Amino acid sequence: MPIQSMTGFGRAIAVLGGAGAQYGVEARSVNHRYLDVRLRVPRELGPLESEVRARVAARLSRGRVDLNIQPVGGDASGATGVAVNMGLVESLSAAWADIAKAVHPDFPPDPDVARLLAWPGVVISASVEFDPDEIRAPLLAAVDAALDALVEMRSAEGAGIDTVG
Repeated sequence: MPIQSMTGFGRAIAVLGGAGAQYGVEARSVNHRYLDVRLRVPRELGPLESEVRARVAARLSRGRVDLNIQPVGGDASGATGVAVNMGLVESLSAAWADIAKAVHPDFPPDPDVARLLAWPGVVISASVEFDPDEIRAPLLAAVDAALDALVEMRSAEGAGIDTVG
């Protein structure tokens, strides 16, 4: 049986959803006596995390494997924009008006927009939401492709070790 190195790397891209959101899948492995899988999966892909972990365990039996999935060209949270919590803005504006009446007649009757936007919870990060059934196949295909590249690198490095001995 050929020797297989514990060190490897593989990368693939998954195109998910109707809008074509792209997520990079990177798999890295180093030597470890047992299989130790560490996943970093964005919140919006969380429903498929156990299937991703099972995919890794089905392909590899040893090594510490770090598998990271993250948006390509976006931030690490998968945020695609912002939304404003208008209900909170209206409540804050009403409270401001009540305070203005009670405190002093020279108190500005309307709040400064910058102060409203700075209030916690007014500006909300809008994340991509996916139907797990729609993205399962392309995401798992990208995980498989990254693992294929990792296994190929481990085999190539192992072949080099095998010929040295």
